[in-house]
Amino acid sequence: DAVDGAVARAKGMVSNKGAYIDGIADRVVETLFLLSLFFLDFPPFLVDMKLWIALNLAFGTYLTSFSKAYADHRKLVPSFVASTMPGLFERGERVMAYLLVAILYPFNPEYSSTLLVITAVLSFFTVLQRVAFSLRHAKTSSAEAEQAEDELKQVIVVRKDLKLGKGKLAAQVAHASIEAFLSADESARDKWLVAGQKKVVLKVDNLKELLNLYRSAEKAGLKPVIIRDAGRTQLKKGTTTCLAVGPACGKKLDKIFGGLRLL
Repeated sequence: DAVDGAVARAKGMVSNKGAYIDGIADRVVETLFLLSLFFLDFPPFLVDMKLWIALNLAFGTYLTSFSKAYADHRKLVPSFVASTMPGLFERGERVMAYLLVAILYPFNPEYSSTLLVITAVLSFFTVLQRVAFSLRHAKTSSAEAEQAEDELKQVIVVRKDLKLGKGKLAAQVAHASIEAFLSADESARDKWLVAGQKKVVLKVDNLKELLNLYRSAEKAGLKPVIIRDAGRTQLKKGTTTCLAVGPACGKKLDKIFGGLRLL
């Protein structure tokens, strides 16, 4: 459950169908966990709060994901913005907390119950955090959001593991932007220049993820470019630093790069 997304990305097997099934399975698993709370013997000072704790955990569990998905679905924010939505206590953190609860409970129910309370509070805060983010980045109308999805843009993806200096990073992104622009269709280039030259700079953990994205972009009929360093300063000659695509259709790009985080 913790690594399925990373495995899918590493193998280039990411799909909307897989993401949908994964999301449904995640909710089922967490619902079963929440139901199990009613069979636990809470310490005396928390017995009367058992229902409150379960309800708040359910609130945080379901609305943390829903607040992000619904903002994207209703076009309150563009997909590439929704993909960067922050969360102090997202599903990964909740799963780790639940695991610690299960480990601690046989030895010290008070500690595990207290951890559940902390998890409920942090999950509640995460929902508020995402709602505030969505409203802060909201388009003034759904029509504007739809237009943003259709806009031409350029996507640049940088390897995080290289830990490039700021100057080097800026130079590599600039190289990538120019190379992708020169490789794009002439009509797309002309429209993009007039429309404001929209760009999004994202990050991946390593070379393997970068190359998988490159192959996915090629399969989608896009024209991705790979940037390799000349080896004059920080890196060895030929080191792959980033890839870039576009200007191209925003919707088409989001299907491939929408799950990545901003640099």
